[in-house]
Amino acid sequence: TLLFAYTADVFREAHDSFIEAGADHVLTKPLQHESFSDALKQFAARLEPKQNPPLTSDSNVLQLQRKPIENLRLTEEELSRSGMFTSLRDEPEALDELLKSIIVDFETSVDELIEYFMAEDFASLELTLHKTKGMALNL
Repeated sequence: TLLFAYTADVFREAHDSFIEAGADHVLTKPLQHESFSDALKQFAARLEPKQNPPLTSDSNVLQLQRKPIENLRLTEEELSRSGMFTSLRDEPEALDELLKSIIVDFETSVDELIEYFMAEDFASLELTLHKTKGMALNL
């Protein structure tokens, strides 16, 4: 059995008390989808496995798909810690332009990653991965 504690108390002592009382993990209010999802992933090995049909020789297909932007996980906290974004806080037009540019660049990269993977063009795939990593690290 997996047990999550759920509290509005953000202090470490309270969280430690929950753990000592038998909770496996402590989630805080307001619950964010990202935090809950991460906690489930962390303890996935302790959840009952889903029964999947056995693989057959013709089921080795790997399907790549783009999730809608609305379904992608990103918290405000992650954005608010960006040095680049905080430096432009007093320049809303520049920040807006930067965000639009980042969205276009990432969407282009996702398309390229899928295209290069499907074409087994691993040299181009590696370059696009490197470019995408660089963009993310600069945030």
